[in-house]
Amino acid sequence: MKTTAKVTVIFGVGLLTACNFNQSVAKDLMTGLETRGNGLSANTVSVTDGDTDVMDNTFLYGQKIFTNFEGMDGFLVENGKYYPEMGVAVISKQGDTVLKNEHILGGKGLDAALRTLTGNVTLATPIQSGDSYTVLYTITDTKGDGVFTSEFELDLKSDPVIKREEKGLTVKEAYIFDQDTKKVRVNGTIGFDNNVLLDVQGLEGYRMVDGKPNLGMSLNVTDKKGRTILNMDDLFENRPLKEADIKRGLGATLKVNKGATTEDVVWTVKIWDKNSDATVRLTAKVSIEN
Repeated sequence: MKTTAKVTVIFGVGLLTACNFNQSVAKDLMTGLETRGNGLSANTVSVTDGDTDVMDNTFLYGQKIFTNFEGMDGFLVENGKYYPEMGVAVISKQGDTVLKNEHILGGKGLDAALRTLTGNVTLATPIQSGDSYTVLYTITDTKGDGVFTSEFELDLKSDPVIKREEKGLTVKEAYIFDQDTKKVRVNGTIGFDNNVLLDVQGLEGYRMVDGKPNLGMSLNVTDKKGRTILNMDDLFENRPLKEADIKRGLGATLKVNKGATTEDVVWTVKIWDKNSDATVRLTAKVSIEN
């Protein structure tokens, strides 16, 4: 699976008032979220993980974060519509712009009853773990001069649930992705009967022979007593791989059926280079939710 950074916008319902030229500066002392308004304002700006407000600035690779601009005001209204635009940029600690979209809304008019705007960013490729980033949002009034911005700094870490043992092969990112809910699992839990993928991105260190890679990948699942639940010796057996396949990402899918076990399981994926002795082993201890 290839994961790309995504940006979407959601609209909430409320009452938009008439144009109100005002200036404001605010900063959340807990998270450092800073907002500035010039002609546009918001009653509340918050960052959430989709369910709850975030309380710090550390996230795990693959998480999606939402910035909510509630109770926005100050737009020019024409025939019951207003015309906001939203842009987002993600800047690395080194000052590189790794993600940018200046025209999320496309200039379309919105019902004046909608006064909440929400953008989200998925913290995945081209964003990488082990770095710090600043997420910048800019909201403008395309019919007026109003501008509202937010700035949020964060640290991105790899999932500590997944342990790596690298011997010649290295991995940039490894995470557990629930293919049914389309969400990254970042708390060490998976669901019964869900198809979950241990996704491996940025594999390096393998040797090319005659311009071709030759990899093996095994999957092993045991319970906490070491009893084997599932064992597959080589998922790539009789399946030729192209380097483009490796660049897109490798992964092994697991589905634990109800009744198979009620205990935590140890999920191990090993990748080895058949053209050399290089290997990497990824091990995740996960709990199964009912």
